[in-house]
Amino acid sequence: MKAAGHVGTTNARRHTEKCDAYAKFVETNPASNVVYDHDTYVRMFAESIIYHGYALSMVEHIKTRDLHRYLNPKIAFCFSRICLTCDGWTACTSRAYFALTAHFIDNDWKLNALILNFCRFPSPHDGESIFQFVKSFLNEWDIEKKGFSITLDNASANDKMVEKLRKDVHFSSPLPLDGKYFHIRCAAHILNLIVQKGLQMVDVSVKKLCKVVRFIDSSDVRLSPFDKAILNCGDRTSFRGKLVLDVTTKWNSTYNMIRRALDAKEAINLFILREREIEMIFDEEWETIGNICDFLEPFYDITELFSGTQYPTSNSYLACVINIEKLLYDSHKDPNNAVRKMAKPMWEKFDKYWSEYSLILSF
Repeated sequence: MKAAGHVGTTNARRHTEKCDAYAKFVETNPASNVVYDHDTYVRMFAESIIYHGYALSMVEHIKTRDLHRYLNPKIAFCFSRICLTCDGWTACTSRAYFALTAHFIDNDWKLNALILNFCRFPSPHDGESIFQFVKSFLNEWDIEKKGFSITLDNASANDKMVEKLRKDVHFSSPLPLDGKYFHIRCAAHILNLIVQKGLQMVDVSVKKLCKVVRFIDSSDVRLSPFDKAILNCGDRTSFRGKLVLDVTTKWNSTYNMIRRALDAKEAINLFILREREIEMIFDEEWETIGNICDFLEPFYDITELFSGTQYPTSNSYLACVINIEKLLYDSHKDPNNAVRKMAKPMWEKFDKYWSEYSLILSF
């Protein structure tokens, strides 16, 4: 049927409504009257993969895509997604640096982590500057349409940046669940903040131990008599190697310092008796140090789990958070006053960041 340009399509629509030949065609070809729904297609495709045990990678196969595109040109294929982590810090030279890392699972089901960029990050370090920085990296690698999530620490500038990035990435390629879980707060960083809060209330016995370790490690002149003390202890100590100094920005270094010092307890006491330049650590203080070490050990183990790079960690996240809550809740009944003193501010910090996961009433 032909019509002049000014006539439009009304006549053609009316004709199809009463055309017997067209009605018969629709009746014998029901698919021609079906409106394509992408969500239904994705669900049915996923069900076929699960039911028949197909390889999940088949959605990436070129010929599979060609077949589905031929059946329906409206099909929008799922692309592999990339999880990003980024971090900025200031070096001892007072120069700021920035790193962006991509995490993804390849066709062999292996977890990959690739550093995309590691470079100087000039000021200002506000949300807009970070956004432009990250966006330029994504464009450079041509992965702006493959974003799934981004993990950052809790700096306020990051919160502003991620909101802009979420909208930008979602506009390029709609994010799963409309980007509800695009922003992932670094669990290891949150746990570090929680434990650091407790370490501010650390018992005087740990502070004495820290002074002793620093005294021993300050020069070779002091290390030599400490090594002799280890030898003189003989079977009374299994300690070998060196003591560990704590670093204020990494709480787990404090745990490592305590753990190593407890192993070297006999040698440290002998060294103090011989040197007489530093305070003696008494038995009750060693007991408190041991209690604090036992209290911190689960937090150390969870930090190590969160910091893993050779395996996915999101599947362990909720269980670990609940475990942390229970550890803090149980600590208020700990017979050691130093542990209870540390746990209270840690609980308050936990409530600030992870209250949505809370299963136990606050004490």
